[in-house]
Amino acid sequence: MPLTPESLPAGTCLGARYTVQETLGHGGFAITYVAWDDRTADRCVLKELAPQGTSRRADGTLDWGYLGEVSARRLQHQFRREIETLRRLRSPGVVPIRDAFQAGGTVWLAMDFFPASQTLAQRLVDRGLASATEAESWFRQILDTLEIVHRRGILHRDLKPSNILIDERDQAWLIDFGAAREWHPMGDPTHTVLFTPGYAPPEQLTPEGRRGPATDLYGLAATLWNVLTGVPPPDAMARVAGSRLPNLATLRPDLSPEFIAALTQALELPYDARPANATVARDQLASAPAGPASLVDLPELIAQMEALRTFRFGRRECPACGDVLEDAHPLPAQICPVCREAKIQRRRLVTNQCPLCPDGVLLRRSNGEPLRRCPTCRTGRLRAEGLPVPFRPRRYACGTCGATYSADGAVVTQTMDGRVGTWAEFRDRSGRTEVEWECETCGGQFDETSRGRRVQIAPAGGDPEGYYADEWDRLAAGLDPGAGNSECPTCGADFDVDAAGACLLEASTDPYDVVENIQGRPLSWETLRWLGAGKTSGEPGPTCMRCGTEFDGKDGPMELIRTGNARLRLAIGESESLADWHRRARGLPNVGDEAELYDQIDDVLRAAYGVGELPFDAHRPDLEWRGSAVRYLPEAAGLSEKGRATLTVTSTEWRFGGPIRAKRVDESHVDRIFTQDGRLYVEAGRESWILRLTPVDLKVDLPGRTVILRLDERDLVRAWAARRARLAANATMPERDRG
Repeated sequence: MPLTPESLPAGTCLGARYTVQETLGHGGFAITYVAWDDRTADRCVLKELAPQGTSRRADGTLDWGYLGEVSARRLQHQFRREIETLRRLRSPGVVPIRDAFQAGGTVWLAMDFFPASQTLAQRLVDRGLASATEAESWFRQILDTLEIVHRRGILHRDLKPSNILIDERDQAWLIDFGAAREWHPMGDPTHTVLFTPGYAPPEQLTPEGRRGPATDLYGLAATLWNVLTGVPPPDAMARVAGSRLPNLATLRPDLSPEFIAALTQALELPYDARPANATVARDQLASAPAGPASLVDLPELIAQMEALRTFRFGRRECPACGDVLEDAHPLPAQICPVCREAKIQRRRLVTNQCPLCPDGVLLRRSNGEPLRRCPTCRTGRLRAEGLPVPFRPRRYACGTCGATYSADGAVVTQTMDGRVGTWAEFRDRSGRTEVEWECETCGGQFDETSRGRRVQIAPAGGDPEGYYADEWDRLAAGLDPGAGNSECPTCGADFDVDAAGACLLEASTDPYDVVENIQGRPLSWETLRWLGAGKTSGEPGPTCMRCGTEFDGKDGPMELIRTGNARLRLAIGESESLADWHRRARGLPNVGDEAELYDQIDDVLRAAYGVGELPFDAHRPDLEWRGSAVRYLPEAAGLSEKGRATLTVTSTEWRFGGPIRAKRVDESHVDRIFTQDGRLYVEAGRESWILRLTPVDLKVDLPGRTVILRLDERDLVRAWAARRARLAANATMPERDRG
């Protein structure tokens, strides 16, 4: 089982500047403290890199033995890199960083402290569920922050209630960025425990999962779900296995539909089904669901109809920008994905090469019994004098400082001051260790600590914490101690490589815009070949080199992976034929769905007739209806048919019959009309008509097409009601404003 380190006690001094006051939090990745900053004379927050797998020694230092030397180096390297990135970021909504330092075998981060603040986790316990207004405000604030953070190439990777801070002004702050969590050993079974169940999307539960802005959006939505309902959403893997996401509208009916839709979409399991980034999520939240088509949509619908009639596209044309779609081809094996020119090469790191001189090699020496190093000056060679004589003490002298020692069995005496002890006790007093490494060329000396690190002893200087053996090998080669074991000889990209794959550590250039997608991710060689070729999904499919639009698949439906096209962006993750992607990019219906466009046009024209903007007869503005109808009279046994004739409705009268014989009702006497069971009821004082209308086909000439609009009794009722409403409104207006 991985170890969990204890927190440091109050009063512990760190970096000759900070004094620990209390422990704030203890997680699987780091420990946070409140500390006093002597330099600024105020309190701050200290974050100690202390992941599961480390343990605390009696002297307070961290032991990385369980994780191993390579993991320790990777974690600390990435943590330092993340700190430097955040220090340059200085984004609103990200707690300011004041310092970073190394102490006690690990890396520390110092941040500003907000004394009156609470994390969302604490706030939920103290105050209960968040209101709809609070939750939506925090959601918008954090989306604004993530937009800036993601634009700088940083992911948070661990959004949850305990990592969002709310200050006394109700301002939301992001804390505890978790980039170094990605740096646990490949295949380490402890990898997933670094992510909190319920807040991590599926891609964070596998080493090769695709991380990106949508990863943080999932964690943010899960966090808001928790503060709104009291519990996080079901764990991602449980949902993959079949658990359903509860209906948030049922749990919190006070939330707006837009907010519920935004949270629900951000919690989609497939990465590409979520909003592509914080900007898209915020835009979706601000946009109310589209209502039925209105009259102003008619020109656009007509334009779509005309565009559909003339629709054409090239066989290799990109639907997003019109350039050429090219089939991506994976890079040759082990070619650098950053520059695509040279093969990644193992660095020639000489094991135990002396980092102090160009030709020396470090040799392992025992500083045991008798001691090799003088306890007085610490660096001089202690040599025996003369030949051993039975039953007499053996004398030892230091060739550097001249100190002498007498050893009589296990008892050792320093002849100059008479101090007595064992060889081990004298060694402990000197601060040296039992194992040392020495360069016979330049005389450099290094002690090997119980943690496996080597600390430079002579010449004096260097990091007091020392480095692991492979880090010294890198320093000897003129590299950073956190550098990888491989590099690209052309662009200098830094990699850690093993038989299974490679992990990009650093790159100073990014000509093909791939670094953000692969940096810090242990990837198989095959996946890296596709990612390096510009396929961010790591799968085959066409890509537009001009605008970056990317698809997976070739024959048949193609899945949209990424695009900058505004119309297509919301369809990322969906699969369509290339023809349908072109139609969607132009706002046209898919193949086979053309009827939907004509239905929309029908709806708009019907609405136009209903409000009086589409005349029944262009030559007779006063005519509202003319068509065949059957009249009924009520009798004891029900309704009986009394004849068929023409119903004519104008702005002044209702007439049933021919031009000579007809029943007439003055329009001003009509009290109401309504439909029931497919019949039209007209009530005008004591006069009452019951009619069944034959639908009327109204021919409407549109550009390039004639549409037949079929009207029935419901359309007549809407048109009549709208005209009455206009007359009533006109009557209440001042005379000068009447139309």
